[in-house]
Amino acid sequence: MTTKNLANKPLCVIITALLCAGGAAAQDWQAIAFPDGGDVTGVCFVHPDTGFVVTNGGILGRTYDGGQNWRLIRVTAGAALEDVSFLNSNLGFVCGRAGSLYSSIDGGEHWDNLSLKDTILWLFDVEMLDAKHVVVAGATRAPTTPYEGLMLRSTDGGKSFKQMPTVGMGYKEFFYRRGKPVYLLTMGGLSRSNDLGENWKTSLTIDGNPGRALSFAGKTALIAGPRGMVALSSDSGRTWRSNDRSENEVFIAAEMIDEKVGYIGGWPETILKTTDGGRSWTEESFEPRFSVLDFCLVGDRLYAVGSGGRVAVKKVK
Repeated sequence: MTTKNLANKPLCVIITALLCAGGAAAQDWQAIAFPDGGDVTGVCFVHPDTGFVVTNGGILGRTYDGGQNWRLIRVTAGAALEDVSFLNSNLGFVCGRAGSLYSSIDGGEHWDNLSLKDTILWLFDVEMLDAKHVVVAGATRAPTTPYEGLMLRSTDGGKSFKQMPTVGMGYKEFFYRRGKPVYLLTMGGLSRSNDLGENWKTSLTIDGNPGRALSFAGKTALIAGPRGMVALSSDSGRTWRSNDRSENEVFIAAEMIDEKVGYIGGWPETILKTTDGGRSWTEESFEPRFSVLDFCLVGDRLYAVGSGGRVAVKKVK
């Protein structure tokens, strides 16, 4: 709205218009209608318009137009799905509770059931590193060792998986960018692999505190987790500093856009943004509000998904 357009408007109208325009310009999160009310627990976009989400009701949602239209496909008979990873518009995996693990070669239309026989196991995260290498992380949930980590690795595109040696407790999340190391966040530790998950080197993060979400951009690394945990590194995860927030905040998702700009999200109904590499954070406004369970950065867009079937997107570059 230009100054000329405002010239003959009442003062209250001018103030309201400027406030609304300023808020929209500062936040500009756009809600995307999703035709399922279950919690959206994982998101993967392989192109700014082509993406996949999974829900706690065992549903995969697929869009080819940035979320304007969705095709819903049931993958499991009610077992909660936790994560989704597609290499392109055709090849992908989903994983979840009760040992659920499935692969697809046709964009999710049909699924091969690779689920583990032990249904006590929970699989939290899956990552397609390339067409042959796939890694899956979870927890054994055994009564005596409920936080013992479980990692599976495939070198043949998911036709077979090998259980890898334990590298820590409470496996949470992989982080990978093509041509970079693979990272795995564990309870108080960060494991790094330079050979697509075959060998790992583990180091401690912040006093052994548990993180939930992990992201890298250049040499800047971010970990966020329960009780307002925020930990930052400026040397690719070798050393860390704490910038914790309120103990009432539970952070579940994190995404660094570049070495300065990043986002964390979680419960209760929170998205925070940093523009100084994590030294300070400001709360983002978005409607309708929801608890953020996962982020996905693709091109210049950041997708956020979460509770109550909510999906939102923001241009961040």
